[in-house]
Amino acid sequence: MEPERGNLSSLTGLLRCSTIPALVALLLYSIPACTSRLPDPGSPSDSSLQLQPSELFRAIVQRSGEVPPRGIVDVKSTGVALLDVDGDGQQEILLTSGSTSDRFLANQPGFPPLLLKHLGDLEYQVIKDAAGIPTLPWCTGVAAADLDGDGDDDLLLTGIDRCVLLENKNGRFHPVEDSGIVTSGWCSSAAFGDLDLDGDLDLYICRYLDYDFSSPPIHGDEWSCLWENQQVLCGPRGLPPLPDLVFENLDGLHFRDVTKEWGFSRCDAGYSLAVAIIDLHGDSHPEIFVANDSGPNHLWSRNAVALWQENGLLSGVGVDEDGQEQAGMGVGIGDLDGDEKLDLVVTNFERESLNLYLNKGDGTFQDEASRRGLATGSRSMLSWGVGVQDLDLDGVLDIFVANGHVYPEADQVASSPGYLQQDQYWLGRKMAGTIRFEHISGLAEGSVHAGRCAVFSDLDKDGDVDVLTSSLNGSPFLYRNNSSQRSPSLQLRLQQPGMNREAIGAIVTVKQNGWQTTMPILRQSSFQSSMEAALVIGTSNIPEGEAVEVKVRWPDGEIEIFSADRSGSFTLIRGQGTSR
Repeated sequence: MEPERGNLSSLTGLLRCSTIPALVALLLYSIPACTSRLPDPGSPSDSSLQLQPSELFRAIVQRSGEVPPRGIVDVKSTGVALLDVDGDGQQEILLTSGSTSDRFLANQPGFPPLLLKHLGDLEYQVIKDAAGIPTLPWCTGVAAADLDGDGDDDLLLTGIDRCVLLENKNGRFHPVEDSGIVTSGWCSSAAFGDLDLDGDLDLYICRYLDYDFSSPPIHGDEWSCLWENQQVLCGPRGLPPLPDLVFENLDGLHFRDVTKEWGFSRCDAGYSLAVAIIDLHGDSHPEIFVANDSGPNHLWSRNAVALWQENGLLSGVGVDEDGQEQAGMGVGIGDLDGDEKLDLVVTNFERESLNLYLNKGDGTFQDEASRRGLATGSRSMLSWGVGVQDLDLDGVLDIFVANGHVYPEADQVASSPGYLQQDQYWLGRKMAGTIRFEHISGLAEGSVHAGRCAVFSDLDKDGDVDVLTSSLNGSPFLYRNNSSQRSPSLQLRLQQPGMNREAIGAIVTVKQNGWQTTMPILRQSSFQSSMEAALVIGTSNIPEGEAVEVKVRWPDGEIEIFSADRSGSFTLIRGQGTSR
């Protein structure tokens, strides 16, 4: 498949004439000369889905860590956010980068962020000095949300030694003084959600491990530093994990630490890498799912006395279908079997299948990755960012993952696909009254990278979901989706009064001919990334001219029914539907 080339020169020119200190100057920093061996995918599908790779961002490199990596701190960073900076309804792209140990120890700034303004038709312009977004000593991820309800997105940057909250004032970002968000150590992902049901957005921050830059573990010196008889970088096992942090929102942009008060300190820390906040039990109270590296995943729920308790193992999401703990990297959420209950997809390390935790509706889940076809293709790869989306617009949700190894030594292991890897997707198929997933080969043929983040949005406004993935010390990949040329779709946003204007935490169900597509309104899931609060759902199963029933369960549990046309973009406003 021939990549698009039309916009490369445009962006390259913009990068040349923009004053973005250090980033582009460091773009040419050497990258490991690794080869890639692709897994045997089996027979390709006849699917009409086309995710066309674009060379739009080939002039950009997201830098983080030493090249080649010397320690675990070098292999995790880079973040991506889709956000509306100026409130015009168009999504800007924020790309964050990390640093190196030498720069960090010398108290030098890390690599600066890059903010791109969408001009239409997937053309972008660099926003000068990233609209005030600061360069952290070592940035890891990013979370965006309209925290103060003023119609534009505010930002939280996570980093190795601090997190910074930024208020958006007329399209420029300013640090919030005395935000109350005080952190230390290595923070990875973060997510906003209404944890106490008071109408504003609270904050959960994942922390990874305690890493001593002045005395890092020696490469290949311990059992934990050996992989496939190769001496590799050390960790996380053998290094102390850091407990996660929880902050209550006080007035939109000011928070207080409630980690201990709300019960989150009563659980052993994990190596936390990804988090999502949504009601999984159908009781109008959100749960918090945390993907942990090299240990059981966590699932937090509120009890009757408003304290939180961890039930990952008891609920069935802590380990895989064989009872084995895995190395959780990212999380995606959606109703994957059409029963109107939200399920979980978790990405893992090489030789570990994706997890498909199907929601049984009684507070428990069952991993059915192998039974549903997800073990095919996934077990050989090392996966990170993940999305549950209707990519081919057939009303059945699909799965996309970003892949890339952490060990350059993978190129020396015959059974490994190598350090640089292809991204992948699985299409959901209704078969004999059940759902299975078909692994599709040939995605971005020849386009391999050390993939990390993955975000999903209709970036070109043509009615289907495009995909943007980040690379460690490489260029972001943009996959342009052309499914809307063949299938109709609904593009949906929600709006409600108060601080949680976008209704983050709501759940939307579209009914169509004996099937229903259910998706959450979230800004954060995947891995160290942030998306827009919008959904795209295919409606090819609904006859032309027939109205579509859309059920919205708002974050507080209230249900409204809306009627919409078969295709088009709609904002569903609370109070304008029919209550149920």
